[in-house]
This record gives sequence, C-alpha cells and structure tokens, in this order.
Amino acid sequence: MGLSIFRIFASGAIAYYFIKQWRKGARTEFLIAIGLVFAGATGNLIDSMFYDFIFDYDPCIGFNHLEGSGIWSDCGIMGKQETRHTGFLMGNVVDMFQFTVEWPFLGSMV
Repeated sequence: MGLSIFRIFASGAIAYYFIKQWRKGARTEFLIAIGLVFAGATGNLIDSMFYDFIFDYDPCIGFNHLEGSGIWSDCGIMGKQETRHTGFLMGNVVDMFQFTVEWPFLGSMV
C-alpha cells in the first residue's frame, strides 16, 4: 500500500512539474521526457490498482510470497507459504510483458 500511495503522489508531482515547465515555455524535448516519466508512473499506478483483477493469483508462485504479511497459504509439497496481500492498490506491477510458458517436464511457469 505504501508504494501505491507513493505512486499517487509521484504522478501528481510530475504532472504539476510538467504544467509548470510548459507554462514557462520549456523545450519540447524536455516536455516529452517529462511526459514519458509521467506515463511510466501512471502506468505503474494503474497496474497496482487492477493487477489482481486481471491476472490469476497463485499464492504458490515465488513472487507472491511475502515474509511477514501474516497471510498463509497451503502450497502442497512446498508446505505453508506466507503470501502478499491482494486487492485494489495491492497488486504487483507488470514491468514489460507477462505470459505463462509451458515447459516440457517442468510444468507451467510465469
């Protein structure tokens, strides 16, 4: 949740800075660079808001484990694993693309 709150404030600060520089008449290249940073920050915020509603949640996959969360899931042969919180603004962020690959003899991997 802390990262999501930071993303909200960061997106607002970047938007404020962009508008301030635009009114000053900053160079187009500089405004494009700020716009790309803003787009990345906003994209990460949108990812964290809707990640758990778009992608299936599997508590037994390694990147869903979070020590100290207090949420335990039974992962069969791996035993009980402590997993992350889920829900609105609690999701992960997809950095590039996410897809599942079926490996021969190893099963499904993300």
